[in-house]
Amino acid sequence: AEAWAVLTHHSAVRRFSAAAARGDLDGVGGGAVGAAAAGAAALVDDPVLLEDRDAFAMLKGLMFCAPIPGGIDQANDAGLDSDEDDDDEDNAEMMGLDEAGGDDYTRLVAGVPRDSYKMWDGGDDDGAASGGESGRAGSRRNDSIPGSFHPKAAANRHRTWSALVNDAVNQSGPLQSLTRRIPRIRRLLSILGGRFGDSSGVSFRSWDEALVAELLYVRPSIRPIDIAVRAQIAMKRHGLDAGEDDSATAVEGIVLSVMRGDAGSAVISLQSYGGSSGAALPATMASLLCDLLTSAGRIQPSMLTYDLQTNLQLSASASILSSFASQSQHSVGVRLSTRLLLPHATPANVRVTSTLAETLGRHWPRTDAEASGLLSLCE
Repeated sequence: AEAWAVLTHHSAVRRFSAAAARGDLDGVGGGAVGAAAAGAAALVDDPVLLEDRDAFAMLKGLMFCAPIPGGIDQANDAGLDSDEDDDDEDNAEMMGLDEAGGDDYTRLVAGVPRDSYKMWDGGDDDGAASGGESGRAGSRRNDSIPGSFHPKAAANRHRTWSALVNDAVNQSGPLQSLTRRIPRIRRLLSILGGRFGDSSGVSFRSWDEALVAELLYVRPSIRPIDIAVRAQIAMKRHGLDAGEDDSATAVEGIVLSVMRGDAGSAVISLQSYGGSSGAALPATMASLLCDLLTSAGRIQPSMLTYDLQTNLQLSASASILSSFASQSQHSVGVRLSTRLLLPHATPANVRVTSTLAETLGRHWPRTDAEASGLLSLCE
């Protein structure tokens, strides 16, 4: 959707949009029978105008029905299942036409419904997977979309769409003529069609751009455990080899470790990039990240030989107290340190509890409001 928003500023789009606004295209094309005399005369004098309209309508249809994981635009996801009467009007505006032309809002391109991206979803929040009433209603609205993830069906729909994109470029027609006049559109369609070879003229500035394009347009059904392999291949193509210390940066090596399931390397990297420097912000970030990974089960404390989570919490608390004390803001440091440690101050966690008690015992609130605030935190 964002890519189309950029294309709408092109002079060719503005040209036929202005003609449509004037009514020059009324009754011409779009499946209408016959043509208005004034509109027909204008198109005879400038045959490129109608060709541009058809080409951009086809291009927008291909872009807006892309069955890629996650959808084409998160901002528009909430309204895809709407049964309101203004769907036809919205579709007409989206296609850049004065009339919707009888086009179904959910089927801009033959064989690929507008909401095909939902086939990549693992479940249906509306209750389709559990057989709820709202799920059955959603199934009636989108009978071609399953209530749970079916990888083969989703991959087949994706292949159908990719074939349509490639056919639109290779076959003679308005879109092919448009790509000759605007070569950058051919590059866009090559990316959508998953053709990244040297002959396509597509190049990426970094390995992560190449990886994301491959995952979305070539291998959308890839297993999560195989993403690290494709990432390493993309790095090698861009001159990085995560297996060699002299050619790979530390960041690439850490990214691969995280992709392979070593979530602890993310915490270690934060420690090495400032978490152990004594500064409050990186130390707190390292502690909070460790808490999140532990809560998500990515870090198993029972598998470690030491209490990593507690060590990072105490280190962050000391950094906060030291940083604010050096700025004559000791009361602020005590309050922030208390809020950081308090959720983990349990009878089983003696180190955190004793550290918090010692910090509060040594602090002398200057006002009744400060004392009341600390007491309210500990209630």
